[in-house]
Amino acid sequence: WFTHRPHPDRLDCTFVSVGHGLAVVLHLPDGRTFLYDCGSVVSPRFAANAVAGYLWERGITHLDAVFLSHADTDHYNGLPDLLDRFSVAAVYVSPVMFRDKSAAIQQLQASIVAHGVPLRETWRGDAMRAGAGCQIDVLHPPRAGLVASDNANCVVLAIEFAGRRLLLTGDLEPPGLEQVTDEAPWACDVLSAPHHGSVRSLPAEILHWCLPSYVAISGGDRENTAKVRAAYSVTGARILNTVVDGAIMAELSAARTVVRTFRNGLIAPPPHGGRPPSS
Repeated sequence: WFTHRPHPDRLDCTFVSVGHGLAVVLHLPDGRTFLYDCGSVVSPRFAANAVAGYLWERGITHLDAVFLSHADTDHYNGLPDLLDRFSVAAVYVSPVMFRDKSAAIQQLQASIVAHGVPLRETWRGDAMRAGAGCQIDVLHPPRAGLVASDNANCVVLAIEFAGRRLLLTGDLEPPGLEQVTDEAPWACDVLSAPHHGSVRSLPAEILHWCLPSYVAISGGDRENTAKVRAAYSVTGARILNTVVDGAIMAELSAARTVVRTFRNGLIAPPPHGGRPPSS
């Protein structure tokens, strides 16, 4: 009786509270469920339990896709445990994800293969339809990757439904961040703050590039500082952090964007009234 019912007129996005890490669940208008990252510095089991609890509460036992942004453990270490509990149609990674030969990344790859889950590469220019009026575009990295850190090679997803927009950035930082913001501006409703809100990820540049109405920071206490909040408040966006607010839930529809948090309920739109739907 807890079965999740698709909303063909809405895109739902939840930032699960996993401490310093990231796990974002997307409920698409066509009824599919995607996961973007699944990891935490607290522990792999902590991340897996948080995501599993969220999915089970909604009667979801299958993930139609998992996107892993990059090869930092706090973005993927919960996935092997999650694969023991849920069926997964495919895992998408960047072309440089498995160039890292660490024991942890090799264990991740072995777990995906052992569960018989197809492993697919994705890069800038890829696109996926997700029901009428909904599209997911990969903005980064380029196919050859960058000669730079894992963070600079993050898989960045731009998701649009009914003129509303969501941007998932992983731990994106320069020079990858600058490659993204060098493109035409992409105004969005909800931004996942790069690198858990780190000021090293050029907050001013990405904020002025995408002008979000809401910024979601998935982090721990060290990301809940006055310096971080000041850096992400320069455009007047509402700043939310899972360590303070709990899970952050956004509903995007043609009529409006509604954001709630587990702890504080409905979050008022920013003073500028939120971004109007794109044409």
